[in-house]
Amino acid sequence: MQEQVCFLKNISKSFHGIPVLRQISIGLYRGEIHAIIGDNGVGKSTLMRILAGFVSCDKGEVFLDGVLLPPYNQYQAVRHGITYIAPDSVCVPDMTVLENMFLEDYPRHPVSHILDHQTAKERADAALQLLRFQVPLGQRLGSLGTAERKLVMLASILCHKSKILILDEVALGLTEYELESFYKELIALKNQGVSIFLVTQDLKKVFEIADQITMISGGAAVWSQRNSRAFFEDICQKISIEIEKNAFPKLPSRPGGEVLRVEELYNASALRGVNLSLRKGEIVGVLGTAGSGRTSLARSLFGLDRTCKGRVVLSGKAVRIRSAAEAKRHRIGFMEELTSAGLVPHLNCVENITLANVDGVSHVALLDLKLERSSAAYYLERLGIEGYKWLRPVRELSRGEQQKVLLSKWLFSNTRIMILDEPTIALDIASRVDVYNILSELAGGGISFLIMSSDIGELAGMCDRVYVMRGGVMAHELTGEALTIKQLVKCLSS
Repeated sequence: MQEQVCFLKNISKSFHGIPVLRQISIGLYRGEIHAIIGDNGVGKSTLMRILAGFVSCDKGEVFLDGVLLPPYNQYQAVRHGITYIAPDSVCVPDMTVLENMFLEDYPRHPVSHILDHQTAKERADAALQLLRFQVPLGQRLGSLGTAERKLVMLASILCHKSKILILDEVALGLTEYELESFYKELIALKNQGVSIFLVTQDLKKVFEIADQITMISGGAAVWSQRNSRAFFEDICQKISIEIEKNAFPKLPSRPGGEVLRVEELYNASALRGVNLSLRKGEIVGVLGTAGSGRTSLARSLFGLDRTCKGRVVLSGKAVRIRSAAEAKRHRIGFMEELTSAGLVPHLNCVENITLANVDGVSHVALLDLKLERSSAAYYLERLGIEGYKWLRPVRELSRGEQQKVLLSKWLFSNTRIMILDEPTIALDIASRVDVYNILSELAGGGISFLIMSSDIGELAGMCDRVYVMRGGVMAHELTGEALTIKQLVKCLSS
């Protein structure tokens, strides 16, 4: 029988009086990969950050090797053998691989306490060898690719003898090839006895490598089940049911003529012959896991990838889009995933929104401040940003609120084709509904949307058609009665 190394019992957490976690109990066994899945904003990361000591729970207990732990912080968690890695985890690009591997606890001589470089090198070499990963220890970390940096972080876990590894959406930004390498090393780490909590929306990989799967919905663990081929259909059905509860209803749509057609689109990084189309007033989704190529496709359509080749047709006319400026001239907008790029930090919400279309709030080259505020207010009110925040610098807003301002800016700029990469990933459920409603209204007015997302419920609830992207190509296209959450789950995990 496997030994349970960690157990979280009846964990509850609220922020500003709003419950985020509701009495979650979940365990982790030695040498196990336990996948935590669920929609964005349901509390997965909060639960893992509690285990890692970054956040304290309001109620509940954490047991390690059967022993109840007193309240602890992230530094004490490391001493307990708990390591947390997220996409924004601390690393220092200008320092070497070796220095990053021992960033928090560089070996010292037991008597003189001088930095012990020889011991550090020996431990680092041994860890890299276990993961079958070769990299010069003296190489600057910033010169490595995204996948290589993450492998360095995994190797550092072996150096520090971590018992529990928490990976929170760390696969974001990896290509299909890098993903295969990364997960292969993850399994090697598991075989060394490390126990792993894996927070991800990559269902295909979950079914391939996880030993246990737990679904979190509405801040609660709604089910937990051992992963096996025999239970594959059962797990798919359970995932579909939970996502269905949070799905948003489609609004009636009447798409017009074709405004965008892409034929055999290739680039140097991820695209391997993409074909898709988009009609006026249509909302089309592109569903894909990390490394599928969906973000690369979005950037290519917006002119941000000079290596992109293929045929792009706008309203029946073939065009070449080689820069963001050209994309904007063709009235194409692009909102990147979780980024404040495109916002001016020291300007307020109103100024940032109207900056994209100053002519629209000006008379004879003079800015109409009253018109500017009323124009921006429409979007700010609909997206739920309180009035007292409108004149604050956007740097003082939360990441989710910045996401809303950026969306408002593009919508105000007379964009006719809008490309959105994970548009609601930082938003709570209420704010997401606000976004969906305004997108539906704008689609009814003739704006076309291409939504790149890993959120199955979001795409099933909002889109007229959905492409499922895998390995740089469109593997499936679902529309009409075939466009269901269950079918999307199957397409994504097959």
